[in-house]
This record gives sequence, structure tokens and C-alpha cells, in this order.
Amino acid sequence: SIFNEVPDKNLKFSEIKDNIEMIKNNSKKIERKPTVYYSLGSGHIEYTSGKESFIDDAITLAGGRNIVDDEGWSYPLEALIAKQPDIIIISKEKYNAMVNNKKYEQLEALKNEKRVIFIEDDEITTATPRLLLKTLNKIQKGILDFNSIN
Repeated sequence: SIFNEVPDKNLKFSEIKDNIEMIKNNSKKIERKPTVYYSLGSGHIEYTSGKESFIDDAITLAGGRNIVDDEGWSYPLEALIAKQPDIIIISKEKYNAMVNNKKYEQLEALKNEKRVIFIEDDEITTATPRLLLKTLNKIQKGILDFNSIN
């Protein structure tokens, strides 16, 4: 399975293309597309990735639905809590900060690590073919795991 392999730095273009096709085919089989929130930063303002962005495309390609409806990089905390994403994509460091902050205690996804996809920021913000494939695999695996527990 592609999910048991980390894309090799020597991947050929045809292998990347084949793996992306497999990800697309897996996405078509996902009946319930979970809502996903990518946390780029939190605190005074929530930072995320809105519509029409590379990260939004990655979430969609992997079989999820970005909860952020607007373009841009900031998002109100109230909207995040109101929408209650099924899955949160976040770095381990930022996850620990959010879990220990009372203003996020209403986010159900943070209460169950099976609803969290841990991705280091450079994995998703550096759009190289190898990192793209690794990131897409992680996101899709998280979506498939989420669907298996629900």
C-alpha cells in the first residue's frame, strides 16, 4: 500500500503521477467527505488556508472538504468552533498548544487524536513533488482512518 511507504527522493515523474491517480481513485470511494481544518497558527487570530489555495486543493484531492469557505489566511475562532471540523491538520507543537488552551476546549476533534492529522508545517507549505505526495498520503490516510471509526 502507498500508505506504508514514504515517497522516495528518487521518485520518477511517472511514479508520482501514478500515486496521485491512486489518491484520486481512493477519494472517489470515500462516501462521507469529512470536514477538515488546517491550522497554520493560532492564538490571537486563527491562521489557516482558505479556498483557492494549494492546501485547499490538497485537502480536496485527498477526499476531504475544507471548512473555510473564503479565500485568505485568517479565520475567526468563533467560526472554527461553530463548524466543528471532523478532522484537524496541525503540527504536534501547535496541537499541544491548542489542547492546553481553554479557548479550544469546545473543539471535539482535539479531544480525539484519531481525528488529528499531524503534519509539520514545511511538509504542507513546501510544494515539492516528493513532499506533496507524502502530505497527500498522510491527509488521505487520516481521512480514511476517520471514516473507519465513524
